[in-house]
Formats: sequence, structure tokens, C-alpha cells
Amino acid sequence: MKNDGLLFIHKSPGLTSHDVVEIVRKLIRLRRIGHTGTLDPGASGLMVLCLGQAVRLQQFLTGMSKAYEGEIRFGFATDTYDAEGQPAAEAQAVEALDLAHLNAITQRYTGDITQSPPPYSAKRFGGKRFYELARAGLEIPKIEKQVKIQRFVFTGIDGDRARFEIECSSGTYIRSLAHEIGKDLGPGGHLFRLCRTRIGEFALGRAIELEAFRAIPPGRRMEGAHFMALGDVSLPVPQIVVDNIQIRKLMHGQSVAQYDPDFPKTFRQGNVQLVNSDRRFIGVGEVRAEETGALLISPKVILAP
Repeated sequence: MKNDGLLFIHKSPGLTSHDVVEIVRKLIRLRRIGHTGTLDPGASGLMVLCLGQAVRLQQFLTGMSKAYEGEIRFGFATDTYDAEGQPAAEAQAVEALDLAHLNAITQRYTGDITQSPPPYSAKRFGGKRFYELARAGLEIPKIEKQVKIQRFVFTGIDGDRARFEIECSSGTYIRSLAHEIGKDLGPGGHLFRLCRTRIGEFALGRAIELEAFRAIPPGRRMEGAHFMALGDVSLPVPQIVVDNIQIRKLMHGQSVAQYDPDFPKTFRQGNVQLVNSDRRFIGVGEVRAEETGALLISPKVILAP
């Protein structure tokens, strides 16, 4: 179908990720739509929507790394860890911020780190969202998880606010980082502004704002850089070319074996992208390298030849 593929939307502040999905669903009259990572209502930036058959790829796209740019405001923390919340304490005077000092602090938050979700977040515990527990005045459980920060640097200062750029693993809570850095600095702090600039290899520059998308005639909405047809999708995993006979077997749930001298020798087992002889996307398989040198390919998600 013409609508099967990825749609790149530039979300504006004030909308939830669910709002974006519902608006697009009505505009293109397509029920099967998913996305590859939630943005808080106050945040802006890139959302990658999976349309039609591409919804089956959501599980492979959600885990891609993310990049953001934003600002932290120092002087007081908030109960939500961002500018949407209420001050958690009286504001304190902020001494002149220093980039070198701030970037020395970020070194503590680079690499593999452990963090907890903010109290007002969509994290579930005992069937309830954290924000539901917080609004009810109930104790928020401390649930820690490990995330990876590849790059975290402050780039400028404007009064009590400091601009930053960050590249991190999926699931990183930027609000929690802002809160912790505010504590490290002394007077507290919160996330003042956030914009997601990249998901995997997909950059914000190719995204379209909802109002501009709405203004395009319905028959032409899937034309342009903001849409990637299913056959053109590229995943951040190795590729293997499969022929028509192998494709038919994979579509029927059968495993196939082949020799590929160009396949990375260090890759022993894991997900791979399957493409046909025209390098068009076919699906995702799981590969196991045999001692004989053969690659045993098992189907995971096979879309269509």
C-alpha cells in the first residue's frame, strides 16, 4: 500500500505523542499507526511514525539511540523535573554559570549510568502510572535502570539557563539528568526546554510540522523527504540479500541457509535486515553463523517481496 512506511513528524510543544498519532490517523485515514519513542507534552522535535505494515517494525526501531538539544534552568527544582511543574523549593540566586564547570559535571553522567524515572512520568508500577501515584500523593517507588550516554556537552549560557546537546540510548530520562545536575550544582535545576533532533539515523531536518502536513492535498501527503516507503527502510543492523525462492520459504516460516563472503565475520548471532536483489526491504530475520561458515536465517518479520 502507498501508506506503508515511515512518516517523520516535527512535534510542537503542547501536544502529547498520542495526540500526534491521532491527528495523523485522521488525516490519512489509516488505523495502523505506531511510533518509536514518546516525547513529553512540553518537548518538541522528531517523531518517527510507523504506518501500515511498518508497525511490525516498531519493535526494532524503538530501541535506536536518540539525540536532543535543550536548556536547563538553574535556581530551583520542580516536582515534575521540568518547566511544567511546581517549584519544589524557594528559588535561590544562581552564581554566574561557567561552561567548563558544567561540562566537568556532565562527565559523571557520560557512559553507562544508572537513573530513576521522574515522579511524574508514564512509567508503570503495580498497574499504575507514576504520575497517577504522584497526583494521589502516594510514595513513588525507586526503580533504577541502566542507560548509556554517548555524548553530553553544554554549549552556551544565557543568565540562569544553560544550553546542552546529548546523545543517549533509548529510554533515557533527560528530565532526571537535569534534576541531578541541578543538585550537583547546588541551587537545584529543571529541564526548561527539550527538542529531539535525531532517532537512529533519522534527523529532524527531514520531518514536517503537522500544520504543513495538513495543508498538503490528501493524494500527495506521502511525497517528499518526510515519508520513507517501506521498501526503502534501513535498519541499524547488517543486511543480507535473499533470492525469491528463499523469500517464499521465509514467508512460510521456514529457515534458509546461505554463504555470504561479504557478511561481517565478527557477527555470530542476532537480527539482520533482509533485502531482495533490488535492495528493497523484505523484513527482519535472525541469523546464526554455523561452524561450516553458512548463515542460518530464521524469519522474524517478513513483510512482502
